[in-house]
Amino acid sequence: MTVEVTSNVVCDTVTLYPGLNLISFDVQPGDPSLESIFADQILDGSLNAIFGRGPTGGIVIFDPLLIPFPGLNTLTEVEPGRGYYVRIYTSADTTDLIVCGDPIDPNLKVALNATWNIVGYIPQVSTTPEIYFEDLYGPPVPPVDILQIARGFTGGTSGTFQFFDPVLAPFPGLNTLTSIDNGFGYELRVNQAVSEGGWLIDPNGDEKVFQPFVSDQYTVVAATSNLSDKYVGELVSILTPNGKIVGEMEILPGGLLKTCPIYGDDTYSKQKGV
Repeated sequence: MTVEVTSNVVCDTVTLYPGLNLISFDVQPGDPSLESIFADQILDGSLNAIFGRGPTGGIVIFDPLLIPFPGLNTLTEVEPGRGYYVRIYTSADTTDLIVCGDPIDPNLKVALNATWNIVGYIPQVSTTPEIYFEDLYGPPVPPVDILQIARGFTGGTSGTFQFFDPVLAPFPGLNTLTSIDNGFGYELRVNQAVSEGGWLIDPNGDEKVFQPFVSDQYTVVAATSNLSDKYVGELVSILTPNGKIVGEMEILPGGLLKTCPIYGDDTYSKQKGV
């Protein structure tokens, strides 16, 4: 008996513009590390940083300058169905990022946490926000009222954010995000956790993990200290002048303090940050 093994590897080309980009992939590479995927951009020095959202909606970051310091980068690899902000510094008009791997199921919709998320769009054929997010808002009885806002970004130094507000959906022309396209990512704010799949409501209805305040406005910091290795794994609190804790940094070997985002006011909910 002869067994023939065929490869299902395909390649995805994502266009990067100088400046900020909001992207996603429709393949999962064999090596999902950002060091591998963005090896060329790291080598030529054009990659500034990559940002994603973690399990509780907080910002996670990959900065190529932090590669020599294990543990400082809080984002290290891509996850199927997620989207990422990528900032590129280059004189080229565009850069083609080619990623090869196993095709991702175009029906995949990742789990959402009850705040900010960045999702990818895997299908090849574009659709509208009204269709893609229909399980998160709309007219069923009782009405679904989970999606608060969705936004995309056109990419580049002159790129702009485009918004889809479900409240404005009945009024054509008011929403600026009108198309959901392959290769792009979309940042969503939802008011409760949603399970993976068809974006059905989590039947348990509550959060599985503690969720600190996060927002769409943030500054990411890393630091060094003179703390000895006996403190590795413990946390250093970041305080405002009036004593409010606004972040915590894990102590790493060598006195390094793990990268931590500090959040400002949330644009949508108006909750106050730092």
